[in-house]
Amino acid sequence: MQTILLVDDDEILRTLMFDILEQTYQILEASNGQEGLNIFNANKQEIKLIITDFNMPIMNGFEMVKAIRSVSTTVKIIVFSSSISEPQKLFKATGLHIDKFLQKPATLDEIKEAIKELL
Repeated sequence: MQTILLVDDDEILRTLMFDILEQTYQILEASNGQEGLNIFNANKQEIKLIITDFNMPIMNGFEMVKAIRSVSTTVKIIVFSSSISEPQKLFKATGLHIDKFLQKPATLDEIKEAIKELL
């Protein structure tokens, strides 16, 4: 079973996604970027995909992804956010390698398709 790290400060959304995805994947979850980074560092051999929001307390998703990319260029990353209006320009300007961007709200089918595409 493949492992996904789900990082979002919205507890309701995180719980809903956990409940849906745990039927197919092993899910690790974090409520902010620092917690996500800690979980990734402790489980980087197992984690194949990260789904993260960008606007979170303590450490935002941008900082978390930047830190993760400094140690792993192979883990797949989906940014799932409502706060980014032009994601491709942002990611290109910052040099941040993101594998997929989904605008909130996305349908369950869109989320599942993005995961299937990357794994």
